Amino acid sequence: MTIQRAASTAVAGDTVIVQAGEYNEFITNKVSGSAGNPITFSGVRGNNGEWLTTINPSTAIGNGWVTAPEIGAGVYKKTGLPFVACEMTITNSRVPFVFSLGDMSSTLSAYTAGWTTGLQLMTLPSSATTGSTVGPANITFWDGVEALWYASNSICYLRFRDGRNPNGLNIRVAPNASRIGLSAVYPAINFSGKSYIIWENFSVRGAIQCFKMNGNSDIVRSNYLANGEGRVGVTGSSNIVAFNSITTDYYGYKSLGAWNESVRGVGPYTFPVKFNQYLVAKYVMGADQTASYDYGVEIGHGTNNLVLGNHLYQGLGVGVQIGDGANANNYPLIVGTQVVSNNIETQTSIGVLTSEGETMTYIYGNSFSDSDINIRYHHINVGGEISRIIYVFRNTFYLPDRLGQHIYFHGSSTVTGRYLPRYYTYNNSFSGGDGCLEDNGNIYPENAMANSQFLNNAFNGWYFASSDSTWQSTSWMGPFDYNLVGPPKPAYPTSNNPVWWLSHNVTVGSTIWANVAGMNFNLSSNSPAIGQAIDITTNYTINGVTYPPLPSIGFTKVGSAYDMGALEYGAGGTSAPLPPTNLHVVGSP
Repeated sequence: MTIQRAASTAVAGDTVIVQAGEYNEFITNKVSGSAGNPITFSGVRGNNGEWLTTINPSTAIGNGWVTAPEIGAGVYKKTGLPFVACEMTITNSRVPFVFSLGDMSSTLSAYTAGWTTGLQLMTLPSSATTGSTVGPANITFWDGVEALWYASNSICYLRFRDGRNPNGLNIRVAPNASRIGLSAVYPAINFSGKSYIIWENFSVRGAIQCFKMNGNSDIVRSNYLANGEGRVGVTGSSNIVAFNSITTDYYGYKSLGAWNESVRGVGPYTFPVKFNQYLVAKYVMGADQTASYDYGVEIGHGTNNLVLGNHLYQGLGVGVQIGDGANANNYPLIVGTQVVSNNIETQTSIGVLTSEGETMTYIYGNSFSDSDINIRYHHINVGGEISRIIYVFRNTFYLPDRLGQHIYFHGSSTVTGRYLPRYYTYNNSFSGGDGCLEDNGNIYPENAMANSQFLNNAFNGWYFASSDSTWQSTSWMGPFDYNLVGPPKPAYPTSNNPVWWLSHNVTVGSTIWANVAGMNFNLSSNSPAIGQAIDITTNYTINGVTYPPLPSIGFTKVGSAYDMGALEYGAGGTSAPLPPTNLHVVGSP
Protein backbone atom coordinates (compact mmCIF):
# COMPACT_ATOMS: atom_id res chain seq x y z
CA MET A 1 0.00 0.00 0.00
CA THR A 2 1.30 3.44 -0.93
CA ILE A 3 0.97 6.68 0.99
CA GLN A 4 -0.91 8.03 -2.02
CA ARG A 5 -3.59 5.39 -1.61
CA ALA A 6 -4.11 6.54 1.96
CA ALA A 7 -4.16 10.19 0.83
CA SER A 8 -6.88 9.29 -1.65
CA THR A 9 -9.10 7.28 0.69
CA ALA A 10 -8.68 8.63 4.24
CA VAL A 11 -11.64 10.60 5.55
CA ALA A 12 -12.13 13.29 8.18
CA GLY A 13 -10.93 12.12 11.60
CA ASP A 14 -8.59 9.42 10.25
CA THR A 15 -4.94 9.11 11.32
CA VAL A 16 -2.53 7.43 8.89
CA ILE A 17 0.61 6.02 10.54
CA VAL A 18 3.42 5.61 7.99
CA GLN A 19 6.01 3.12 9.19
CA ALA A 20 9.78 3.66 9.06
CA GLY A 21 11.40 3.48 5.64
CA GLU A 22 11.94 5.54 2.49
CA TYR A 23 8.94 6.14 0.22
CA ASN A 24 9.79 7.23 -3.33
CA GLU A 25 6.48 8.75 -4.38
CA PHE A 26 4.81 12.09 -4.97
CA ILE A 27 1.71 12.51 -2.82
CA THR A 28 -1.40 14.57 -3.48
CA ASN A 29 -4.09 14.97 -0.85
CA LYS A 30 -7.44 14.11 -2.40
CA VAL A 31 -9.78 14.50 0.58
CA SER A 32 -10.25 17.27 3.15
CA GLY A 33 -10.70 16.79 6.85
CA SER A 34 -13.03 19.01 8.83
CA ALA A 35 -12.82 21.40 11.76
CA GLY A 36 -12.13 19.26 14.83
CA ASN A 37 -11.64 16.16 12.67
CA PRO A 38 -8.50 16.63 10.57
CA ILE A 39 -6.87 13.92 8.50
CA THR A 40 -3.47 13.27 10.07
CA PHE A 41 -0.46 11.69 8.38
CA SER A 42 2.23 10.76 10.91
CA GLY A 43 5.70 9.31 10.42
CA VAL A 44 7.81 7.45 12.95
CA ARG A 45 10.51 9.02 15.14
CA GLY A 46 13.38 7.25 16.86
CA ASN A 47 14.23 7.23 20.55
CA ASN A 48 16.41 10.33 20.08
CA GLY A 49 13.89 12.15 17.92
CA GLU A 50 15.44 11.16 14.61
CA TRP A 51 13.11 10.94 11.62
CA LEU A 52 12.72 7.32 10.51
CA THR A 53 10.04 7.83 7.85
CA THR A 54 11.35 9.53 4.71
CA ILE A 55 9.45 10.78 1.66
CA ASN A 56 11.83 11.23 -1.27
CA PRO A 57 10.02 11.19 -4.63
CA SER A 58 13.16 11.70 -6.71
CA THR A 59 14.52 9.19 -9.25
CA ALA A 60 17.91 7.47 -8.89
CA ILE A 61 20.33 8.08 -11.79
CA GLY A 62 23.59 6.86 -10.29
CA ASN A 63 24.57 4.73 -13.28
CA GLY A 64 24.73 5.06 -17.05
CA TRP A 65 26.80 8.26 -17.17
CA VAL A 66 29.09 8.79 -20.15
CA THR A 67 31.51 11.57 -21.03
CA ALA A 68 30.12 14.64 -22.81
CA PRO A 69 33.01 15.96 -24.93
CA GLU A 70 30.57 18.23 -26.78
CA ILE A 71 30.29 20.21 -23.54
CA GLY A 72 33.85 19.96 -22.30
CA ALA A 73 36.46 18.05 -20.34
CA GLY A 74 35.28 16.59 -17.05
CA VAL A 75 31.59 16.84 -17.97
CA TYR A 76 29.41 13.72 -17.97
CA LYS A 77 25.88 13.16 -19.26
CA LYS A 78 22.99 10.87 -18.49
CA THR A 79 20.49 10.40 -21.31
CA GLY A 80 17.01 8.92 -21.57
CA LEU A 81 15.47 10.58 -18.52
CA PRO A 82 11.64 10.41 -18.51
CA PHE A 83 11.39 14.10 -17.54
CA VAL A 84 13.39 17.33 -17.49
CA ALA A 85 15.38 17.27 -14.27
CA CYS A 86 14.78 20.37 -12.14
CA GLU A 87 16.35 19.24 -8.88
CA MET A 88 19.42 17.13 -8.17
CA THR A 89 20.83 15.69 -4.96
CA ILE A 90 24.00 13.74 -4.32
CA THR A 91 23.93 11.72 -1.12
CA ASN A 92 20.77 13.64 -0.21
CA SER A 93 22.43 17.08 -0.51
CA ARG A 94 21.27 19.70 -2.98
CA VAL A 95 23.60 20.35 -5.94
CA PRO A 96 23.79 23.80 -7.57
CA PHE A 97 23.05 24.17 -11.28
CA VAL A 98 23.64 26.66 -14.07
CA PHE A 99 20.42 28.29 -15.20
CA SER A 100 21.41 28.03 -18.85
CA LEU A 101 24.31 26.77 -20.92
CA GLY A 102 23.78 29.80 -23.15
CA ASP A 103 23.98 33.53 -22.54
CA MET A 104 24.00 34.46 -18.84
CA SER A 105 25.89 37.72 -19.20
CA SER A 106 23.29 39.76 -17.29
CA THR A 107 23.78 37.70 -14.14
CA LEU A 108 27.39 36.61 -14.51
CA SER A 109 28.36 40.28 -14.54
CA ALA A 110 28.45 39.84 -10.75
CA TYR A 111 31.80 38.14 -11.37
CA THR A 112 34.78 40.05 -12.78
CA ALA A 113 36.29 37.17 -14.74
CA GLY A 114 34.37 38.01 -17.92
CA TRP A 115 32.25 34.85 -18.00
CA THR A 116 29.12 35.14 -20.14
CA THR A 117 27.67 31.62 -20.49
CA GLY A 118 26.76 28.68 -18.31
CA LEU A 119 28.86 26.50 -20.62
CA GLN A 120 31.95 28.40 -19.51
CA LEU A 121 31.16 27.70 -15.86
CA MET A 122 30.66 23.98 -16.48
CA THR A 123 34.15 23.72 -18.00
CA LEU A 124 36.15 26.01 -15.70
CA PRO A 125 39.48 24.67 -14.46
CA SER A 126 39.34 23.58 -10.82
CA SER A 127 41.67 26.44 -9.85
CA ALA A 128 39.79 29.22 -11.72
CA THR A 129 39.68 32.46 -9.72
CA THR A 130 37.57 35.57 -9.97
CA GLY A 131 36.65 38.76 -8.22
CA SER A 132 33.15 40.16 -7.77
CA THR A 133 31.46 43.46 -8.44
CA VAL A 134 29.19 43.11 -5.39
CA GLY A 135 31.37 41.72 -2.61
CA PRO A 136 34.72 40.21 -1.58
CA ALA A 137 37.30 39.64 -4.28
CA ASN A 138 39.80 36.84 -4.94
CA ILE A 139 37.51 33.82 -4.93
CA THR A 140 38.44 30.42 -6.28
CA PHE A 141 35.14 29.70 -8.00
CA TRP A 142 34.92 25.98 -7.15
CA ASP A 143 35.66 26.48 -3.47
CA GLY A 144 32.39 25.51 -1.84
CA VAL A 145 30.67 24.75 -5.16
CA GLU A 146 32.26 21.35 -5.87
CA ALA A 147 29.73 20.35 -8.58
CA LEU A 148 27.43 21.91 -11.19
CA TRP A 149 24.74 20.41 -13.37
CA TYR A 150 22.32 21.33 -16.14
CA ALA A 151 19.39 19.50 -17.77
CA SER A 152 17.70 19.86 -21.14
CA ASN A 153 14.88 17.62 -22.35
CA SER A 154 15.88 14.06 -21.42
CA ILE A 155 19.60 14.78 -20.90
CA CYS A 156 21.32 15.72 -17.66
CA TYR A 157 24.91 17.06 -17.58
CA LEU A 158 27.10 16.93 -14.47
CA ARG A 159 30.54 18.27 -13.70
CA PHE A 160 32.47 17.68 -10.50
CA ARG A 161 35.23 20.08 -9.62
CA ASP A 162 37.80 17.28 -9.91
CA GLY A 163 36.21 15.81 -13.03
CA ARG A 164 35.40 12.51 -11.34
CA ASN A 165 33.19 9.87 -12.94
CA PRO A 166 29.71 10.02 -11.34
CA ASN A 167 28.84 6.38 -11.94
CA GLY A 168 28.04 4.53 -8.75
CA LEU A 169 27.21 7.62 -6.71
CA ASN A 170 23.89 8.23 -4.96
CA ILE A 171 22.57 10.78 -7.47
CA ARG A 172 18.86 11.51 -7.69
CA VAL A 173 16.80 13.97 -9.75
CA ALA A 174 13.22 15.25 -9.65
CA PRO A 175 10.98 17.03 -12.18
CA ASN A 176 9.08 20.32 -12.22
CA ALA A 177 7.73 22.70 -14.86
CA SER A 178 10.82 24.87 -14.33
CA ARG A 179 13.66 25.25 -11.88
CA ILE A 180 12.28 28.51 -10.46
CA GLY A 181 8.94 29.81 -9.16
CA LEU A 182 6.62 29.37 -6.19
CA SER A 183 4.14 27.36 -8.29
CA ALA A 184 5.79 23.98 -7.89
CA VAL A 185 4.11 21.45 -10.16
CA TYR A 186 5.76 18.45 -8.50
CA PRO A 187 6.13 19.10 -4.77
CA ALA A 188 6.73 16.06 -2.64
CA ILE A 189 3.38 16.62 -0.89
CA ASN A 190 0.67 18.65 -2.57
CA PHE A 191 -2.31 19.71 -0.46
CA SER A 192 -4.14 20.40 -3.76
CA GLY A 193 -6.51 22.90 -2.16
CA LYS A 194 -7.65 20.51 0.54
CA SER A 195 -8.20 21.67 4.14
CA TYR A 196 -7.85 20.39 7.71
CA ILE A 197 -4.92 18.09 6.98
CA ILE A 198 -1.88 17.50 9.23
CA TRP A 199 1.52 16.15 8.15
CA GLU A 200 3.91 15.43 11.02
CA ASN A 201 7.12 13.56 11.87
CA PHE A 202 8.43 12.98 8.35
CA SER A 203 11.77 13.57 6.68
CA VAL A 204 10.92 15.10 3.29
CA ARG A 205 13.56 15.75 0.66
CA GLY A 206 14.59 15.35 -2.97
CA ALA A 207 11.80 17.33 -4.69
CA ILE A 208 11.67 20.90 -6.00
CA GLN A 209 9.48 21.69 -2.97
CA CYS A 210 8.64 19.68 0.15
CA PHE A 211 5.10 20.94 0.85
CA LYS A 212 2.74 22.95 -1.32
CA MET A 213 0.24 24.35 1.19
CA ASN A 214 -2.48 25.73 -1.07
CA GLY A 215 -5.43 24.72 1.12
CA ASN A 216 -6.77 26.23 4.32
CA SER A 217 -6.42 25.31 8.00
CA ASP A 218 -3.66 22.79 7.30
CA ILE A 219 -0.66 22.01 9.53
CA VAL A 220 2.91 20.99 8.72
CA ARG A 221 4.71 20.29 11.99
CA SER A 222 7.71 18.49 13.49
CA ASN A 223 9.22 17.45 10.15
CA TYR A 224 12.74 17.55 8.71
CA LEU A 225 12.56 19.41 5.37
CA ALA A 226 15.46 19.70 2.94
CA ASN A 227 16.49 20.32 -0.68
CA GLY A 228 14.58 21.93 -3.52
CA GLU A 229 14.00 25.55 -4.44
CA GLY A 230 11.87 25.80 -1.32
CA ARG A 231 10.74 23.72 1.58
CA VAL A 232 7.23 25.09 2.23
CA GLY A 233 5.21 27.28 -0.12
CA VAL A 234 2.02 28.72 1.42
CA THR A 235 -0.75 30.19 -0.71
CA GLY A 236 -3.78 29.39 1.43
CA SER A 237 -5.15 30.78 4.70
CA SER A 238 -5.08 29.85 8.39
CA ASN A 239 -2.24 27.39 7.85
CA ILE A 240 0.42 26.53 10.42
CA VAL A 241 4.08 25.68 9.75
CA ALA A 242 5.44 24.75 13.17
CA PHE A 243 8.40 23.11 14.92
CA ASN A 244 10.07 21.89 11.73
CA SER A 245 13.79 21.60 11.00
CA ILE A 246 14.23 23.41 7.66
CA THR A 247 17.46 23.51 5.66
CA THR A 248 18.80 23.45 2.12
CA ASP A 249 21.32 20.69 2.97
CA TYR A 250 23.71 22.06 0.39
CA TYR A 251 26.21 19.77 -1.34
CA GLY A 252 29.13 22.14 -1.64
CA TYR A 253 29.96 24.00 1.57
CA LYS A 254 28.42 23.05 4.89
CA SER A 255 29.08 26.32 6.73
CA LEU A 256 26.79 28.94 5.21
CA GLY A 257 25.92 32.31 6.72
CA ALA A 258 26.95 35.96 6.84
CA TRP A 259 29.93 37.04 4.75
CA ASN A 260 32.25 40.01 4.97
CA GLU A 261 30.80 42.68 2.70
CA SER A 262 32.36 45.98 3.73
CA VAL A 263 35.88 44.97 4.73
CA ARG A 264 36.88 43.29 1.51
CA GLY A 265 39.93 41.11 1.71
CA VAL A 266 40.06 41.25 5.50
CA GLY A 267 39.45 38.21 7.67
CA PRO A 268 39.49 34.45 7.05
CA TYR A 269 39.04 33.11 3.53
CA THR A 270 35.87 31.38 4.75
CA PHE A 271 34.06 34.73 4.35
CA PRO A 272 34.55 34.93 0.55
CA VAL A 273 33.67 31.23 0.29
CA LYS A 274 30.37 31.91 2.07
CA PHE A 275 29.85 34.90 -0.20
CA ASN A 276 30.34 32.73 -3.27
CA GLN A 277 27.41 30.55 -2.16
CA TYR A 278 25.26 33.69 -2.30
CA LEU A 279 26.59 34.49 -5.78
CA VAL A 280 25.92 30.97 -7.02
CA ALA A 281 22.36 30.88 -5.65
CA LYS A 282 21.43 34.28 -7.04
CA TYR A 283 23.49 34.78 -10.17
CA VAL A 284 24.29 31.26 -11.39
CA MET A 285 21.09 29.40 -10.45
CA GLY A 286 18.77 32.42 -10.73
CA ALA A 287 17.13 33.64 -13.92
CA ASP A 288 17.99 37.27 -13.12
CA GLN A 289 19.42 39.45 -10.36
CA THR A 290 16.11 40.20 -8.61
CA ALA A 291 15.82 37.29 -6.18
CA SER A 292 17.75 34.56 -4.42
CA TYR A 293 16.94 31.08 -5.64
CA ASP A 294 16.13 29.35 -2.36
CA TYR A 295 13.70 29.76 0.53
CA GLY A 296 12.68 27.90 3.65
CA VAL A 297 9.09 29.12 3.98
CA GLU A 298 7.40 31.42 1.48
CA ILE A 299 4.03 33.04 2.13
CA GLY A 300 2.73 33.88 -1.35
CA HIS A 301 -0.78 34.97 -0.39
CA GLY A 302 -3.50 34.18 2.12
CA THR A 303 -4.61 35.35 5.55
CA ASN A 304 -3.73 34.43 9.13
CA ASN A 305 -0.90 32.02 8.38
CA LEU A 306 1.45 31.13 11.23
CA VAL A 307 5.17 30.25 11.07
CA LEU A 308 5.97 29.06 14.59
CA GLY A 309 8.91 27.56 16.45
CA ASN A 310 10.85 26.33 13.41
CA HIS A 311 14.61 26.02 13.07
CA LEU A 312 15.58 27.49 9.70
CA TYR A 313 19.30 27.07 9.05
CA GLN A 314 22.02 26.59 6.44
CA GLY A 315 19.96 28.05 3.59
CA LEU A 316 21.15 29.22 0.18
CA GLY A 317 18.77 32.18 0.12
CA VAL A 318 15.93 33.37 2.35
CA GLY A 319 14.67 31.78 5.55
CA VAL A 320 11.10 33.17 5.56
CA GLN A 321 9.81 35.22 2.64
CA ILE A 322 6.54 37.16 2.82
CA GLY A 323 5.11 39.11 -0.09
CA ASP A 324 3.77 38.91 -3.62
CA GLY A 325 5.45 41.32 -6.00
CA ALA A 326 3.73 39.78 -9.02
CA ASN A 327 0.33 41.27 -8.20
CA ALA A 328 1.06 44.95 -7.72
CA ASN A 329 -2.49 46.03 -8.53
CA ASN A 330 -4.20 43.70 -6.07
CA TYR A 331 -2.72 44.66 -2.69
CA PRO A 332 -2.84 43.38 -0.07
CA LEU A 333 -2.97 39.66 -0.75
CA ILE A 334 -1.29 38.56 2.48
CA VAL A 335 -2.92 39.64 5.74
CA GLY A 336 -2.22 38.67 9.34
CA THR A 337 0.91 36.54 8.92
CA GLN A 338 2.68 35.69 12.17
CA VAL A 339 6.36 34.70 12.33
CA VAL A 340 6.87 33.72 15.96
CA SER A 341 9.56 32.11 18.14
CA ASN A 342 11.64 30.73 15.29
CA ASN A 343 15.39 30.23 15.27
CA ILE A 344 16.47 31.72 11.93
CA GLU A 345 20.17 31.49 11.17
CA THR A 346 22.94 30.99 8.61
CA GLN A 347 21.10 32.07 5.47
CA THR A 348 23.45 33.26 2.72
CA SER A 349 21.08 36.10 1.88
CA ILE A 350 18.21 37.00 4.24
CA GLY A 351 16.70 35.64 7.43
CA VAL A 352 13.22 37.16 6.95
CA LEU A 353 12.18 39.16 3.90
CA THR A 354 9.12 41.42 4.14
CA SER A 355 7.84 42.92 0.92
CA GLU A 356 4.91 44.35 -0.99
CA GLY A 357 1.58 42.56 -0.92
CA GLU A 358 1.45 42.00 2.85
CA THR A 359 -0.04 43.86 5.77
CA MET A 360 -0.74 43.29 9.47
CA THR A 361 2.35 41.10 9.75
CA TYR A 362 3.64 40.19 13.21
CA ILE A 363 7.32 39.15 13.59
CA TYR A 364 8.13 38.57 17.25
CA GLY A 365 9.99 36.39 19.71
CA ASN A 366 12.44 35.12 17.07
CA SER A 367 16.17 34.54 17.33
CA PHE A 368 18.01 35.88 14.27
CA SER A 369 21.69 35.09 13.79
CA ASP A 370 24.48 34.89 11.23
CA SER A 371 22.51 35.57 8.04
CA ASP A 372 24.01 38.16 5.74
CA ILE A 373 20.89 40.28 6.28
CA ASN A 374 18.92 39.19 9.32
CA ILE A 375 15.72 40.98 8.24
CA ARG A 376 15.02 43.00 5.10
CA TYR A 377 12.40 45.72 4.63
CA HIS A 378 12.04 45.22 0.91
CA HIS A 379 10.62 47.21 -2.01
CA ILE A 380 9.66 50.25 0.04
CA ASN A 381 7.83 52.85 -2.06
CA VAL A 382 6.63 50.38 -4.68
CA GLY A 383 3.85 51.40 -7.06
CA GLY A 384 0.32 50.13 -6.48
CA GLU A 385 0.68 49.41 -2.78
CA ILE A 386 -2.13 50.63 -0.51
CA SER A 387 -1.31 49.03 2.86
CA ARG A 388 1.76 47.55 4.52
CA ILE A 389 1.73 47.51 8.32
CA ILE A 390 4.38 45.33 9.95
CA TYR A 391 5.24 44.84 13.62
CA VAL A 392 8.74 43.65 14.51
CA PHE A 393 9.22 43.26 18.26
CA ARG A 394 10.82 41.20 21.02
CA ASN A 395 13.37 39.64 18.63
CA THR A 396 17.08 39.09 19.26
CA PHE A 397 19.59 39.70 16.47
CA TYR A 398 23.18 38.46 16.49
CA LEU A 399 25.98 38.68 13.91
CA PRO A 400 29.72 38.09 14.18
CA ASP A 401 31.64 41.38 14.27
CA ARG A 402 31.96 43.10 10.87
CA LEU A 403 29.80 40.52 9.11
CA GLY A 404 26.41 41.28 7.57
CA GLN A 405 23.61 43.70 8.43
CA HIS A 406 20.78 43.33 10.90
CA ILE A 407 18.11 45.40 9.09
CA TYR A 408 18.39 46.39 5.44
CA PHE A 409 16.08 48.99 3.91
CA HIS A 410 15.52 48.53 0.18
CA GLY A 411 13.82 51.42 -1.61
CA SER A 412 12.28 50.24 -4.87
CA SER A 413 12.49 53.66 -6.55
CA THR A 414 12.95 57.38 -5.94
CA VAL A 415 9.45 58.29 -7.14
CA THR A 416 7.65 60.52 -4.63
CA GLY A 417 3.97 60.60 -3.66
CA ARG A 418 3.46 56.85 -3.30
CA TYR A 419 2.16 54.96 -0.28
CA LEU A 420 4.87 54.56 2.35
CA PRO A 421 4.66 51.49 4.61
CA ARG A 422 4.46 51.50 8.38
CA TYR A 423 7.12 49.39 10.06
CA TYR A 424 6.96 49.37 13.85
CA THR A 425 10.33 48.09 15.10
CA TYR A 426 10.42 48.09 18.87
CA ASN A 427 11.87 46.30 21.89
CA ASN A 428 14.44 44.32 19.91
CA SER A 429 18.07 43.55 20.83
CA PHE A 430 20.90 43.77 18.30
CA SER A 431 24.54 42.75 18.66
CA GLY A 432 27.49 42.54 16.30
CA GLY A 433 27.49 42.77 12.52
CA ASP A 434 28.90 45.32 10.12
CA GLY A 435 25.85 47.54 10.58
CA CYS A 436 22.59 47.50 12.50
CA LEU A 437 20.70 49.64 9.96
CA GLU A 438 21.70 49.77 6.28
CA ASP A 439 20.07 50.79 2.98
CA ASN A 440 20.42 50.83 -0.79
CA GLY A 441 20.23 54.64 -1.16
CA ASN A 442 16.73 54.88 -2.67
CA ILE A 443 15.10 55.54 0.69
CA TYR A 444 16.11 59.20 0.96
CA PRO A 445 14.28 61.14 -1.79
CA GLU A 446 10.84 59.82 -0.81
CA ASN A 447 11.55 59.70 2.96
CA ALA A 448 10.78 56.01 2.71
CA MET A 449 10.52 55.22 6.44
CA ALA A 450 8.83 58.46 7.50
CA ASN A 451 5.67 56.60 8.55
CA SER A 452 7.65 54.05 10.58
CA GLN A 453 8.92 53.97 14.15
CA PHE A 454 12.00 52.64 15.96
CA LEU A 455 11.40 52.55 19.72
CA ASN A 456 12.89 50.83 22.78
CA ASN A 457 15.56 48.92 20.86
CA ALA A 458 19.04 48.12 22.16
CA PHE A 459 21.86 48.34 19.61
CA ASN A 460 25.33 46.98 20.33
CA GLY A 461 27.52 46.49 17.28
CA TRP A 462 30.19 47.86 14.98
CA TYR A 463 27.97 50.81 14.22
CA PHE A 464 24.24 51.17 14.59
CA ALA A 465 23.63 53.30 11.50
CA SER A 466 25.32 54.40 8.28
CA SER A 467 27.78 57.28 8.39
CA ASP A 468 26.49 58.51 5.03
CA SER A 469 25.79 62.25 5.20
CA THR A 470 22.42 61.94 3.46
CA TRP A 471 21.37 59.27 5.94
CA GLN A 472 22.12 61.64 8.78
CA SER A 473 20.80 64.89 7.32
CA THR A 474 17.41 63.95 5.83
CA SER A 475 14.08 63.20 7.50
CA TRP A 476 13.62 59.82 5.85
CA MET A 477 13.08 58.09 9.21
CA GLY A 478 10.00 58.44 11.42
CA PRO A 479 10.20 58.58 15.23
CA PHE A 480 13.49 57.09 16.42
CA ASP A 481 13.43 57.42 20.19
CA TYR A 482 14.00 55.60 23.50
CA ASN A 483 16.70 53.44 21.94
CA LEU A 484 19.93 52.39 23.64
CA VAL A 485 23.09 52.54 21.50
CA GLY A 486 26.27 50.91 22.74
CA PRO A 487 29.82 50.57 21.42
CA PRO A 488 31.71 50.34 19.26
CA LYS A 489 30.66 53.04 16.82
CA PRO A 490 33.79 54.40 15.15
CA ALA A 491 31.93 55.39 11.99
CA TYR A 492 29.28 57.22 13.91
CA PRO A 493 30.38 59.63 16.67
CA THR A 494 27.74 60.58 19.21
CA SER A 495 28.45 64.26 18.51
CA ASN A 496 26.92 63.93 15.06
CA ASN A 497 23.40 62.69 15.63
CA PRO A 498 21.04 62.54 12.61
CA VAL A 499 18.06 64.86 12.35
CA TRP A 500 15.67 61.99 13.13
CA TRP A 501 17.47 61.15 16.40
CA LEU A 502 15.10 62.25 19.18
CA SER A 503 15.91 63.30 22.70
CA HIS A 504 15.22 60.12 24.70
CA ASN A 505 17.82 57.91 23.00
CA VAL A 506 20.69 56.84 25.23
CA THR A 507 24.30 56.19 24.22
CA VAL A 508 26.71 54.27 26.44
CA GLY A 509 30.42 53.58 26.31
CA SER A 510 30.35 50.05 27.64
CA THR A 511 29.07 46.77 26.22
CA ILE A 512 25.35 46.25 26.82
CA TRP A 513 25.47 42.46 27.16
CA ALA A 514 28.02 40.43 29.03
CA ASN A 515 28.01 37.44 26.64
CA VAL A 516 26.70 38.41 23.20
CA ALA A 517 28.87 35.83 21.42
CA GLY A 518 27.00 33.19 23.37
CA MET A 519 23.63 34.63 22.25
CA ASN A 520 22.88 35.76 25.81
CA PHE A 521 20.80 38.93 25.56
CA ASN A 522 19.77 39.10 29.20
CA LEU A 523 20.40 42.50 30.79
CA SER A 524 22.79 42.88 33.69
CA SER A 525 21.47 44.29 36.96
CA ASN A 526 23.07 47.69 36.31
CA SER A 527 22.12 47.97 32.63
CA PRO A 528 21.12 51.47 31.49
CA ALA A 529 18.30 49.80 29.52
CA ILE A 530 16.35 48.94 32.67
CA GLY A 531 13.23 51.02 33.14
CA GLN A 532 14.06 53.42 30.28
CA ALA A 533 11.57 52.29 27.62
CA ILE A 534 8.42 54.15 26.73
CA ASP A 535 5.24 52.20 27.45
CA ILE A 536 3.76 51.23 24.09
CA THR A 537 1.05 49.02 25.64
CA THR A 538 -1.12 52.13 26.05
CA ASN A 539 -1.42 55.42 24.20
CA TYR A 540 2.06 56.95 23.98
CA THR A 541 3.42 60.33 22.91
CA ILE A 542 6.57 60.88 20.83
CA ASN A 543 7.75 64.37 19.96
CA GLY A 544 4.34 65.85 20.75
CA VAL A 545 2.33 63.31 18.73
CA THR A 546 0.15 60.71 20.49
CA TYR A 547 -0.12 57.22 18.99
CA PRO A 548 -2.40 54.24 19.80
CA PRO A 549 -0.97 51.18 21.60
CA LEU A 550 1.20 48.73 19.71
CA PRO A 551 0.81 44.94 19.89
CA SER A 552 2.43 43.76 23.11
CA ILE A 553 2.22 39.95 23.08
CA GLY A 554 4.75 38.64 25.58
CA PHE A 555 5.39 41.96 27.32
CA THR A 556 5.96 41.60 31.05
CA LYS A 557 6.82 44.62 33.17
CA VAL A 558 9.02 43.57 36.09
CA GLY A 559 9.75 46.99 37.58
CA SER A 560 7.90 50.27 37.50
CA ALA A 561 8.68 50.78 33.79
CA TYR A 562 9.56 48.64 30.78
CA ASP A 563 13.16 47.98 29.72
CA MET A 564 14.79 48.72 26.38
CA GLY A 565 15.61 45.66 24.29
CA ALA A 566 13.92 42.32 23.74
CA LEU A 567 14.24 40.79 27.22
CA GLU A 568 13.00 42.31 30.46
CA TYR A 569 15.50 42.10 33.30
CA GLY A 570 14.30 39.54 35.81
CA ALA A 571 11.59 38.11 33.55
CA GLY A 572 13.37 34.80 33.02
CA GLY A 573 14.83 35.53 29.60
CA THR A 574 11.74 34.63 27.60
CA SER A 575 11.19 36.90 24.60
CA ALA A 576 7.65 35.89 23.68
CA PRO A 577 5.09 33.17 24.44
CA LEU A 578 3.55 30.96 21.82
CA PRO A 579 0.66 32.74 20.10
CA PRO A 580 -2.92 31.54 19.99
CA THR A 581 -3.32 29.45 16.86
CA ASN A 582 -6.85 30.75 16.32
CA LEU A 583 -5.79 34.39 16.11
CA HIS A 584 -7.49 36.16 13.21
CA VAL A 585 -6.56 39.75 12.36
CA VAL A 586 -9.67 41.76 11.61
CA GLY A 587 -8.45 45.35 11.57
CA SER A 588 -5.53 47.71 11.90
CA PRO A 589 -4.64 50.43 14.38
